[in-house]
Amino acid sequence: MGGSYMQIGKFLSWVVGSRTTPMTSRLLGIASRITMLLLPVIAAAMIYEVIKRYVFAGPTIWVNEFSVWLAAIIYLVAGLYATQQRAHISITTVVDYLPVKARMICELFSLIVLTAYVVAIVAGGLDGALEALLNWESLGTAFNPPVPATIKPLILIVSVLVLLQSVLNFVETYHRRPAASEDR
Repeated sequence: MGGSYMQIGKFLSWVVGSRTTPMTSRLLGIASRITMLLLPVIAAAMIYEVIKRYVFAGPTIWVNEFSVWLAAIIYLVAGLYATQQRAHISITTVVDYLPVKARMICELFSLIVLTAYVVAIVAGGLDGALEALLNWESLGTAFNPPVPATIKPLILIVSVLVLLQSVLNFVETYHRRPAASEDR
């Protein structure tokens, strides 16, 4: 199996290129910064709700659902950003002591598991996401925001983007690995 990761690395390099394109990084950076600006929007909405409820005794019907909606978007984009920055959860105390080949095999295994997960989530959720989007499904509450119509497709889109970013990360790691003679 040690040589097979090299073949897969060469194939993925051929498919996606040798490194993440600057345009991809820039677009994700822009999306991340726009998403960061949603946090003060949530905080402002919550402050508005507290003042409206406790000072003027007139609670809103929209702040809670609006805040949850924006938080879901932030959560999804943050996962993609963490993948790009390689800030995802890893058992570094174990992986750091492995030889380069073993690390590459672990990364390849992780990529295979992620691919299976994304294929499963897209296959299982595509019909529901399309139906929610096409029917502009909403929560059915007084405020009635289209949370399902936006979040269901966004989950699938971000899952695929996380997989693509993981492939790019694998290819970049493959190209940065030391030569076989330097492997411990």
